[in-house]
Amino acid sequence: ALVSGLTVATWRYRAEKHARSAETAARELAERRRAEVESINRFLVSDMLGSANPEIAQGREITVKEVLNNAAARVPKAFENYPLLEATLRATIGETYRAIGAHDLAEPHVLAALETRRRLLGPEHPDTLITQRSLGNLRRDEHRPDEAGKILRETLEAHRRKLGANHEQTLESANDLGGALSAASKFSEADELAQDTWDRAQRHLPPEHRVALTALHILAGSAFNQSRLTESERHSARLLELQRRVLGDDHPDTIGSIHGLGAVLNDLGRYAEAETLLRSGVDAAQRVFGPAHFIVPRLQGRLLVTLHRQNKTAEADQLLAGALDAARKAGGVTAQNAFSLVFLRSEWLKGQKRAEEAAVLLRDWSGVLRRTNPECSELSSCLYSLGLILSEQGNRTEAESVLREALAMRERTTPEDYRRFNTQRDLGLVLRGQLRFEEAEKHLAASHRGLRNLEKQLHGSHRRSIFESLDALIELYKQWNRPDQVAVWQANLGDYEKQAAAQRDYWHVVGARAQSYRETKRGREAVALRGELLAAQKTQLGAEHRDTLGAAEALAFDYLAAGEPARAEELLRETLRIRERIMPDDWMRFETQRMLGGALLAGRKFAEAEPVVSAAHDGLFARREKIPAQWRNRQLRMILDLRSRLYDRWGKPDQAAEWKQKLAEFDRETATSAGPPGR
Repeated sequence: ALVSGLTVATWRYRAEKHARSAETAARELAERRRAEVESINRFLVSDMLGSANPEIAQGREITVKEVLNNAAARVPKAFENYPLLEATLRATIGETYRAIGAHDLAEPHVLAALETRRRLLGPEHPDTLITQRSLGNLRRDEHRPDEAGKILRETLEAHRRKLGANHEQTLESANDLGGALSAASKFSEADELAQDTWDRAQRHLPPEHRVALTALHILAGSAFNQSRLTESERHSARLLELQRRVLGDDHPDTIGSIHGLGAVLNDLGRYAEAETLLRSGVDAAQRVFGPAHFIVPRLQGRLLVTLHRQNKTAEADQLLAGALDAARKAGGVTAQNAFSLVFLRSEWLKGQKRAEEAAVLLRDWSGVLRRTNPECSELSSCLYSLGLILSEQGNRTEAESVLREALAMRERTTPEDYRRFNTQRDLGLVLRGQLRFEEAEKHLAASHRGLRNLEKQLHGSHRRSIFESLDALIELYKQWNRPDQVAVWQANLGDYEKQAAAQRDYWHVVGARAQSYRETKRGREAVALRGELLAAQKTQLGAEHRDTLGAAEALAFDYLAAGEPARAEELLRETLRIRERIMPDDWMRFETQRMLGGALLAGRKFAEAEPVVSAAHDGLFARREKIPAQWRNRQLRMILDLRSRLYDRWGKPDQAAEWKQKLAEFDRETATSAGPPGR
């Protein structure tokens, strides 16, 4: 009995001790949770929102960035005893910085949060992987595609191991990797991943889940970037329909998708649909966000393009004047965001041979931006665009001043961005034009070094900048009469060409270089470079491959720009013979015939040109429905314009007037119709 009593007493003592320990642990946990909540509340109310207190703000409009800066400075002290809470706040601050484009400020917070979570939770804890994914997205936004892809691929693989292939977090990671692959132009892999994510989301997540919508967005964007416009339109329209049903007409994602679908409809030539859609998007964005939000000028800009393509010049002018007047009065971020409209308009004016008007517009808006925020990136972009126009006009003194200001700004604000080094190169070109060779050498050499240092971060199309920096140095030393340096830099160019030739988009880069030579009146160099490209494509692809034929036609234009219409005619006759044999009923055959007519006109062979141009006109209009919609109106307009110019230069005013009238009728009809008019 004594033993039994002792056993019971011992059991009761242990049970009571355990209960007291559990009660103590519960109290400690509750106290810790209460302290954590108090810390978070104190941080949110006093540290973050306190910066907007009228006594602190003193009448200024406090920006999101200022609130974040204030909060970021106080995080370490506010959570010195709560490392995981600090990691949570840092991860949130880092993501918010990334969302507003402040990548340099986002990085230390994301890295600190990731290090803490890896150390305390482990490398494959769900919270750790979410932060790792945030770092991958930051690297994507910083245009560091290789790093982004590596980080996001590792994150996806970890999520698949820990959570399975169909878990929501796994599919979120798949979407992030798909977005990064698409941004890096790895479209095939991006498409495959996004399609798989869409299929899994349909089977394993609630209908119309955000994961599915994001996958559909990636598929639409990837198809658009590959010029698969019908496919992109199908995905974009479905995405917008789902978002309107699930999120509502006024949700930011819905409004963003209106912009995307409007772009596709524009390129499909369905301008009336695009205009109606984009006008609804502009109205919604202004109603929901107000005029200061960046999406408003983006939608207005897309609408501006739509109006220009329909030759609705008066409506485009009215839209632009209203938007810029409102932005000028509002100032601040509204004026900065409106620069996208100014840039679009200036490019359109240049294309219309109205460069002086473009310069006036850019001068005016640079003044607006100086008053708004003299350190904003939009001001440096505005000045850079103005400097290029002034340089093209031969106004080197003002061009130098403007480009120096743009360069100084970019050196302060974005010292490691390729745009900084492009600005330095163009300043060097202006100095070279003034025969100030030593100063030009300093800037051109620095530009080349900077671009080469950034080479791994550059998108394929931006490698054109490296070629242009090499060309600029070679031309400098030729003009300066430094043959030894010419030889050195020509060797450097040859080495870089060999290195670049291994890249999958090399032909695109070469074509872009030749185009830039043509645009800058370096016709002989354009001809030489495009000739090399054509020879290589004939060898690798064959003389009848579509890319080879396209290169031949581009070379013909280079010959025309270089003042050699006979060479252009010879090349186009050969290309036309091939097209007549392998695609006799294709619209491209008659487009080549139109080009040949233009070459004959340039060579003043009016009688020979007339039947060629007439046949091209009849062939194109008879096959107008087969011309891709995004090019249809442009191609038909060009043949009408060519016929009027032919008779004008031939000295046949009656026939010239007849075709000018037909061209005017075409312009009026296309301004009110999504498709081309009848003949």
